[in-house]
Amino acid sequence: MHWSEAASQIRDVSKALISLGFNKFDNIGIFSENRPEWTIADFGILGIRGVVVPFYATSSKQQLKYIADETKMRLIFVGNKEQYEKALWLLKNSDTLKTIVTFEPNLAIDNGNCIDWTTFCNIGKNKDYTTELSAYESEANSDDLATIIYTSGTTGEPKGVMMTHSMFFYCFRIHNERLDLDESDISACFLPLSHVFERAWTYYILYNGATNAYIE
Repeated sequence: MHWSEAASQIRDVSKALISLGFNKFDNIGIFSENRPEWTIADFGILGIRGVVVPFYATSSKQQLKYIADETKMRLIFVGNKEQYEKALWLLKNSDTLKTIVTFEPNLAIDNGNCIDWTTFCNIGKNKDYTTELSAYESEANSDDLATIIYTSGTTGEPKGVMMTHSMFFYCFRIHNERLDLDESDISACFLPLSHVFERAWTYYILYNGATNAYIE
């Protein structure tokens, strides 16, 4: 997928979230293994100044519930069948979660609470949200909360680390001082995107050369 295609899908995700009533600073979950939709959903959430709450792909039901309840999460993106089944359990056992979006086709139950990726991306396509998206972009600032990444919780309950956009910008500056990338370089995700290092590096790669980037 070329970056221009990904950019179009990112806008579709942002528009769909607006259509469903989501707004700036809403906490939205991503519970999936690495895949293009992970990053597209990530940027789509950030496009409305939302806050991304990533889960490790192997998280348990109890870990999901703890984080979803603490962040008052209303929507979660999920990847495979196992993750979807855990999210269905969470839907029944959380006071706030209302919607599951599945990256995999043919997983979602045909009801208002579970939506497949293609259907979700089409929700806002016939509506003009140019004004809303432009406002989010113009009002955004580096001190906005970008993500809440939870620790493993090995010595107690997981702790949510609140990271602003400025923290990622700082990483970009450091990488620029140390690295000299060009179009011949290839980058592969060897850590999960829920890990802060992989996430920051993916942002940097796209920031550094989005016009020639591919997401596979």
